[in-house]
Amino acid sequence: MLSLFSAIGNLAKILYTTQVLITGCALLAAYFVTVLVKRRNFPPGPWGWPVIGYLPYMSQDAHLDFIRIGKKYGDVFSVTLGSNTVVVLNGPEVIKEALNKVEFLGRPKDGALPLFLAGSTFFVEDIHIWKEHRRFVVHSMKDLGLGRTKIEGDILDEVHHFLDVLSSHQGRPMDLSVPLSPSISNNI
Repeated sequence: MLSLFSAIGNLAKILYTTQVLITGCALLAAYFVTVLVKRRNFPPGPWGWPVIGYLPYMSQDAHLDFIRIGKKYGDVFSVTLGSNTVVVLNGPEVIKEALNKVEFLGRPKDGALPLFLAGSTFFVEDIHIWKEHRRFVVHSMKDLGLGRTKIEGDILDEVHHFLDVLSSHQGRPMDLSVPLSPSISNNI
């Protein structure tokens, strides 16, 4: 009789272990199917770990990491940071295209831009504010002589000088206000 209870107890342990394993595998499979379906709508990019994403592979210089990843996946790629999947634009043409299109105005507010550009007029999400600011800038630039040959040459010279200063830093961080303030003042 004791061996019968022992056998039933062992069978119950085996069934419990099997049930836990099957449930765990089903949850893991459901997670991966969800991730695959979600990633199907995003550009290609590196895979990360569940929950923490690609964060363990990122250094303090995230911009250099994005340049490295961009060399492998192209100018537009996605990467999971924590539990958020983000699309990274990694080239001047792609960034210009994205910032000029109305479709890109509804960007999420949880990105890094609000931290650095709080109150900035350049990265607004409301299309009406954006159009008003753009109209103001275009009228102001026309009043200052934009479109006239002489001022365009001066502006281009100043832009080339500014780009030379930027490239002399070779991707290292720098305070942009030092070269930018005189450059802007020279054009006004």
